[in-house]
Amino acid sequence: MGCRAPLIVVMLAASIGALFCYAHAGPALILNALIMTIVGVTISGPYNLIVGTISIDLGSQPALANNAQAMATVSGLLDGTGSVGSAIGQLFVPLLQNAFGWQSVFMLFMALNLCAIFCIMKRCILDLRSFLSKSSEYTPLLEEEDHED
Repeated sequence: MGCRAPLIVVMLAASIGALFCYAHAGPALILNALIMTIVGVTISGPYNLIVGTISIDLGSQPALANNAQAMATVSGLLDGTGSVGSAIGQLFVPLLQNAFGWQSVFMLFMALNLCAIFCIMKRCILDLRSFLSKSSEYTPLLEEEDHED
């Protein structure tokens, strides 16, 4: 397994900033398109990393080795759970928007991304510790040696 959690956390944090900017962008078409693109990249990127890599990680476990049906089931469950969550969220968007306005919808999205960051933070810290301990084991490319010439 790699160090994916820190990348996911950084992208989700960037999505919170992008959502905040988008909520206050105003009617400028080019600015809206640019910020919407950034929001899409910073939200879809972590989603695809999570769904794609977790299914591979779980599928590579010894209990599921060489079982394509089990890997497909894991991938389907992860993707299906995300889709159900998205569908449920779409029920609340118009209710929230009608009651409190669009700013509240963006605040909800930012709060949900913050919750996602909290959920993955433990894995992020473990990945960073592992990465930092591995990087300290390497010797520098240009290491000074004592030469007797």
